[in-house]
Amino acid sequence: MIRFISAVAILLVGGALASAVRFAPQYAASRFSSFPGGMERARLRMATMAGVLMSDFVFSAVLALVGVEPWIAVIIPFMSPIGLIALFAGVLIEEHIWEERIRAAARSPDALARLAAEQEARKAKQWQTQIERLKLEFTIVPGEGIEKRFAALQREGSVAGFSPLILSPAAWLLPQMTRRQWIGAARETLKMRRPVENFFEDAYRNLDRETRDALDALSSVTPDPELELPQPVKERTPVEEQMWTVFDLSKQPIEPFREVALLRIPTARSWRIPAFLLYGGWNDAPSSEDMMAVAEHWHTRYGADICAIGSGTLEFRVSRPPTSFEDALGLLREQLLFCQETLGDYQFSREAIRSDVIALTTSRHWVFWWD
Repeated sequence: MIRFISAVAILLVGGALASAVRFAPQYAASRFSSFPGGMERARLRMATMAGVLMSDFVFSAVLALVGVEPWIAVIIPFMSPIGLIALFAGVLIEEHIWEERIRAAARSPDALARLAAEQEARKAKQWQTQIERLKLEFTIVPGEGIEKRFAALQREGSVAGFSPLILSPAAWLLPQMTRRQWIGAARETLKMRRPVENFFEDAYRNLDRETRDALDALSSVTPDPELELPQPVKERTPVEEQMWTVFDLSKQPIEPFREVALLRIPTARSWRIPAFLLYGGWNDAPSSEDMMAVAEHWHTRYGADICAIGSGTLEFRVSRPPTSFEDALGLLREQLLFCQETLGDYQFSREAIRSDVIALTTSRHWVFWWD
């Protein structure tokens, strides 16, 4: 009787944990839709993980029925090759199911259309949920032609004491909390801002030796003597360039989002925006307080203002790009430390560095992306 009760208890615990894995991360699956294959792939992955977890607990229950101590029966599948085999089997099953779905969709135009419609419906639902969670004043406007509208609102905000911000439908969902909790968290984040020098020093120190050496070598890059640095065009304004964030990259051809949210952040200092949105701190992305420190530094030096947030992206609108090769080279180093997501794929060749440096002297928009 005791063996039976132990087995049932193990199954109940396993079922509860498997259900938590299967259903609780649905918010995460929709929020972090950058997983390979998007939200559908994320949901399939969660379901497979839940199945593997439950199979291990079923094995533990069988062991308990044959007389193994319950705590030992639970440990065996997870601390032995059995658990590893189950995990690999789950990965293979998930890959097989996903590939079959893709092949089936490719063979059927109707299936492709249905899959596209489902994806659009999920995106629309996610966007509606995000709008409902916003605790800031905002308006929904077309993505096309947003630059002039943003510039006008920025001029208004400089007098009224707010900063405009574009939020794209692809942006990750904001934390779900009450207005009081949100205000409290934003205030605490504003207090934690630290000197920008400390951030860059820590970011550099945490790199591997090879990457540090590559960054150190940046200082030895000099301009091509046969290529003149473009002269800044003083009459040119940021509004003449289109914002990268407002484009829907999932569409072919790429086109602006049908609608975006234009927020009024209650601060005249745009570098405070990460604190008001509690933005940052996932994976390799800097924390909100570190984003603020860097944004303030770039605002002071280059007139850079945070203007948009997309799918793991942060975009700056720049009014005073660097005017010398040396200044732009230093900025490139800071940007690589700020967004280390790009370091793994960055080509530290003199040609690539010179090209990026020259681009920084003319570009009026900087975009950073983290997975």
